[in-house]
Amino acid sequence: MSSINKRFFILSILLIFSVSSVFAQTFGKISTDAGLTTEKRVYGQGETVVIKGSGFAGFEEITIKVEQYDELSEQNILHGAWTVFADGKGNFSSNWEVLLKGNFTITGIGSKSGQEVQTVIAASVTPVLLPGNPSCATLNASSDPAFAHITSNWGWKYDAPTNGTFTYTNATNRELTGGAPADAANSLTISNLTETTFDWSSTRSISAVIVKAGPAANVYPYNPASFGDTNLNTGNGLGVSHIEVCFGPAAASITIIKDAQPNSPQSFGFTATGQVNQNFSLVDNGIVGPDRIQFTNLTGFGAGNTVTVTEGVSAPFSLTQINCTSNGTGVENNSINVPARFVTIQLEAGENVVCTFVNAVTTTANVSASGKVMDAYGYPIARTRVTIQNASNGEIQTIYTNTFGNYRFENLPAGGFFIVSVSNKRYVFSQNTQIFTLTDAVENVDFTADLE
Repeated sequence: MSSINKRFFILSILLIFSVSSVFAQTFGKISTDAGLTTEKRVYGQGETVVIKGSGFAGFEEITIKVEQYDELSEQNILHGAWTVFADGKGNFSSNWEVLLKGNFTITGIGSKSGQEVQTVIAASVTPVLLPGNPSCATLNASSDPAFAHITSNWGWKYDAPTNGTFTYTNATNRELTGGAPADAANSLTISNLTETTFDWSSTRSISAVIVKAGPAANVYPYNPASFGDTNLNTGNGLGVSHIEVCFGPAAASITIIKDAQPNSPQSFGFTATGQVNQNFSLVDNGIVGPDRIQFTNLTGFGAGNTVTVTEGVSAPFSLTQINCTSNGTGVENNSINVPARFVTIQLEAGENVVCTFVNAVTTTANVSASGKVMDAYGYPIARTRVTIQNASNGEIQTIYTNTFGNYRFENLPAGGFFIVSVSNKRYVFSQNTQIFTLTDAVENVDFTADLE
């Protein structure tokens, strides 16, 4: 070999190592600086939040959760959970529609990097300034779409309000309006009252708050109904003369639970339509939380306000049952269709419905999983340890590759969720694990050692 060819050969080798190193740093690196951002911190109801993530591992699957702390139940309520994939640089973008008012925690969890990061947003209500002296009955009769959700004349009015907690009954300066019945079991709390602003909270859901001042009133519509808000104001700079809160029959709730048999890290996708309109995912891995979602403050009742929840196909699991129960305050008039994979829920005032979607793995004949282990140049590596674990029952099998680097596991139960890993004292495998659901015989579960 000539000296020129030798130099060219050496430079080529160096170039290959350099490119491989850059590739590994770019696509194999797991950052420790992951983060989530949104375009702004405060949104209006109905707006779309653009969630952007960065600093995750390249091409990894990321679970996004949106939760809200509910003070009445003293627990986090899951409003959405779904998965996205990062690009080669560990970045992603995803959207979520704000349907409720309040504070929301958005969490991103990397399946490969294990990183968990959060950000917090708030959703506020835009008030409507109305002339004159509107009441809850006025809002119910209004054609303004901002008040379309108000279907009752019921209200409670407080003249010359002060800070304190007051039951929904008649008293000095306080009266029930629109034919509302007395409700001594529930109360409204007014706090941080100034001449023009105040905070409020209620033990029953409120669909609107009317803040009267001078010749007009600032009306705060809540759809869905709310249990509290902060920094309400008169809208015209004049002092608060009276407050009227509007309500209807007690709000209802729906809880959807996933029961996978056996438990599995597999994600099950759902679509809810009707007065709840949302896509979400549930995971029954044996932990309470990821396996359920709750929709609260629902105030649409009767046949014209149903909610239909449909589960998508999630092989190798088959939907076997949908079981719905009620807290007993209303008739269980839900329509269940297991073959079509949905339930239609018709709510009544104060009703809390819990529907459990039960899935089981449809087993078939045992199948196999096989593959090959190679070095960075594509040559087979013999005597490499390969382990497969059935995540459903924890069972582990171990074999070694043959002279040609091949391996095969036989008699594996179809439908199982498996983890295959590889190890060899002489070689390093950055990607040493593969995870999959085995629905049929699978081949080419291959592993390649790093370039030394």
